[in-house]
Amino acid sequence: MKMRTYMIMLCIMILQGCGNQSSQYQLIASIQFTNQHLMIDNGDSFVWENSLITINDEYTYEMEYIPRGKTSIPYQMFLNEKGEVYQPSLLKVRNVEVIVPKFDGKNDAVYTW
Repeated sequence: MKMRTYMIMLCIMILQGCGNQSSQYQLIASIQFTNQHLMIDNGDSFVWENSLITINDEYTYEMEYIPRGKTSIPYQMFLNEKGEVYQPSLLKVRNVEVIVPKFDGKNDAVYTW
């Protein structure tokens, strides 16, 4: 039993060393979708400020504050560079990125789904 415990601890330590060595902080979050809303669950113990949310690398929306817990954002808030609104009936959500700029005063914090 002790050997198994040591092996599990060794595996965890090795895997931690193989993680992302980026200077960016990884936000704790989960993403859900409805027909009309993108829902973000801020799992961190703090409010995200000046967050930039991007759908499919093209449609963006900037929120001044995302509080801890779930936040629902209507898709009509997301615009591309041409000013076109994200259309969930025409486009499937392939990826979502949340960036909190200068999270620690110099580095961004990121969540990617």
